[in-house]
Amino acid sequence: MIAIILVNWNGYRDTIECLESLLRQNAGDFVALVIDNGSEDDSVDNLLAWGAEVDPPRPDGPPWDRLPIARVRPARMIRRRQHEGIADVAAGSIVIVETGANHGFAGANNIGMEMARRDPRVAHFWLLNNDTAVEPECADRLLAASVAEPRVAIVGARLMFHHSPDMVQGVGARFNPWTISAEAIGLGASPTTLPTLSEIERSISYVMGASMFLPVATYDAIGPMEEAYFLYFEELDWALRLARAGAGRQTVALDAVVYHKEGGSIGTSMLKRSSEKSLFYMNRNLVLYTRKLGVFFAAIAVVRILFRIPVYFIRYDASAAKSVGRALVAALSGRKGP
Repeated sequence: MIAIILVNWNGYRDTIECLESLLRQNAGDFVALVIDNGSEDDSVDNLLAWGAEVDPPRPDGPPWDRLPIARVRPARMIRRRQHEGIADVAAGSIVIVETGANHGFAGANNIGMEMARRDPRVAHFWLLNNDTAVEPECADRLLAASVAEPRVAIVGARLMFHHSPDMVQGVGARFNPWTISAEAIGLGASPTTLPTLSEIERSISYVMGASMFLPVATYDAIGPMEEAYFLYFEELDWALRLARAGAGRQTVALDAVVYHKEGGSIGTSMLKRSSEKSLFYMNRNLVLYTRKLGVFFAAIAVVRILFRIPVYFIRYDASAAKSVGRALVAALSGRKGP
């Protein structure tokens, strides 16, 4: 069985749309866990109220003009606390997990994976951002890619922009430690102009975190996500640990399509300036991650961040400059939050 794990933080509307697409999945052998990170917008009550509706309105707009009209299963909702298990939960159910606090992206996903791995039926995890909608064959195609050969450890999807569903957001990403920069593979392309799978596998550094599919055996081999990051760089850290452990390889299921709003919950975007919160964690975590690559690369990251601060001031964006400055201080001092 597949355990699909969504993290919700003050974003029940996005989560409902994602769940509506999961209720249209052709795969039947899954359970969805919505890990609520201490939301302050009555997310849990709103999600349960949606689940109780007999015939809720179908989402509209892109990409719903290409997704099925009707559900293939009802919304069977179950409410749980994080210390409780799911072994008694029927396949196809949606489990709303109340954590009572904001554990960050990594911490919430770890809660979900630990809950799911105690269920002997669960063989695979699918970590899926809540601001997504997925095509009905997505779970089946990710599973097929995962079991295609034993060395496959983590499988990514073809991410498409939610607002522009014919444009690729990425099919994996490259990280260059010398320039301290990341690049989404296929960004802005159409599905017909993407590199081949073999070309992608040769250049991929990490599977993009909006959709990560892995067998439980991968989790057992490399351990849970690093919670020190809170937001961002968790997938790079996992990829690094995977490579160092020699525990398998990463690939992408190009026929598994996920439409992603990219950062709607906390305000990060490829197309506009990120929120102060995003800027803080992206810059702080850049230093935390590059430390694992070595002191030299961490020093390059620090210098690059130092140059960003005056650039934001020149652009009359003092709030961004201050967020980046706080991030650098936090990274060097060991402070966790903004």
